[in-house]
Amino acid sequence: MHHYNQSRSILPAEVIQDGIIAALHDDHDALKACSLVSSSWTYTSQTHLFWRVRLQGTEWPKRPNGTLPVQRLADRIRETPYLAKMVRELELIEGDDFLTNRWLLESVPVLTTLLPQLVNLHTAHINARSLSWSVAASLEDSLRNLLQHTNLRHVSISSLIGLPSINRLFSLFGETHITRLELDNIQTNGPVDGAREYAPGSVKLPLEHISLSLAARDVLDLVEWLPDPLRVTDFSGLRRLRIGVVQPSEVRAASRLLEIAAGYNTLQEVEIQLDDLAPTDSRQAGGILPDVGHFRHVLLTLTPDCVHSQSWTSASVVARWWADILEQTKESVMEKLTLTFPRPDPCSLSPTHKMHWHALDKALTQGAVGASLKEVHTDFGTIHSDLREAALRDALPTLHKRGLIAC
Repeated sequence: MHHYNQSRSILPAEVIQDGIIAALHDDHDALKACSLVSSSWTYTSQTHLFWRVRLQGTEWPKRPNGTLPVQRLADRIRETPYLAKMVRELELIEGDDFLTNRWLLESVPVLTTLLPQLVNLHTAHINARSLSWSVAASLEDSLRNLLQHTNLRHVSISSLIGLPSINRLFSLFGETHITRLELDNIQTNGPVDGAREYAPGSVKLPLEHISLSLAARDVLDLVEWLPDPLRVTDFSGLRRLRIGVVQPSEVRAASRLLEIAAGYNTLQEVEIQLDDLAPTDSRQAGGILPDVGHFRHVLLTLTPDCVHSQSWTSASVVARWWADILEQTKESVMEKLTLTFPRPDPCSLSPTHKMHWHALDKALTQGAVGASLKEVHTDFGTIHSDLREAALRDALPTLHKRGLIAC
């Protein structure tokens, strides 16, 4: 089923009009007045409805009705062609939550015809849900057509497995205008494949922002590929890099990636996003911690998936891990740090919790980081400002006293 911009509260014009007509009955003068604005209502409603289009397979246990999700959108646009210009964001989700009712591969002919009509498309999200490239290769041309949109700037691709190589992955973005790329659970078979030759640096990609949530092996393949003179992509314009970490082994891979990224002169902002508490054991396991001192703005993020009922406990464990990262920084140009902890309950801190937070406070106010740091931004979710202030004063007393914290 496809959904149009569910986050907006405006009702479709047709529903509003039906309600008005039912209420006015035979009041012809009023109905005539309403008809004067009917067309503008319709256009405004359609603009809201089609701004963001989400296409997904029929949810199990329902059976597909025989019409592909993308075909229904194509039918609407064929009936009303100007709707194509209203689509700014397109989300394609393969199958359903049970990995049934798959439809993307069947949709290739329709997508090939439809995508060029979406001339104002700015953002595209593709969730392949573990679709294998070996059976999805027919999607390559459609994917390339999508990525070639002149106005397309933001692309995210998730859960696509079995790509022949990292070179093949990034070659998809050749000669595009994309500035923000998010890759989540993209599995490749290595840095380079022999099935196709690529000219070094042939992919001119004006990327400013890359977001990576990859398994350790894939990140290690990536860091092997980045210094390779045969790699196809030039990242010299990269400004922001985000790395998602789930497993302890991925911490080492992320550390190597940051070592290489430190050589990009344009890169000013890096984010380490923690999606699980397991990586916080990497120090005990003898792992190498990331060196974040080479970047002016560092974001340390704890995602909602990582937060449980005892959220402040989880945050305290992470605070200790981040303290370890910052303490081992020998040289620093860091000027700004952003800490994000969703949905905490900071009514009280136990002595153990305070010990972790005070270690972070010390790491931020002493040593190389303390000498370069100018401001710390915190995002503790939606807690009341008074509680937030009290929590910060209790958890990070030195930072708070120096006035370096901005909520």
